[in-house]
Amino acid sequence: MLLVEVVPHAQTNADTVKTTMGIFKSLGKSPVHIHQEIPGFVANRLKAALVNEDYSLVQRGIVFAEACAHTALSRTTITPLLVLCGRRQSELR
Repeated sequence: MLLVEVVPHAQTNADTVKTTMGIFKSLGKSPVHIHQEIPGFVANRLKAALVNEDYSLVQRGIVFAEACAHTALSRTTITPLLVLCGRRQSELR
């Protein structure tokens, strides 16, 4: 995984954060400085919101599950599993 969320403690020295970000960059990672600790990773929270909307669109018949597999959302780690749960076009005929 390329994304790394760097979440320092309130008392962490700014130089430590800068050094940590640099180390991850040198390893070919994409570090993101998260300024406040929250439950769960920021990236996963954003994915969850997108997956919820994806599921809603399928359930309301706005888009078929197969179409979701071709969206940018399908490149996440969660959405391909959702496609298995959604209504397939063939089931609606």
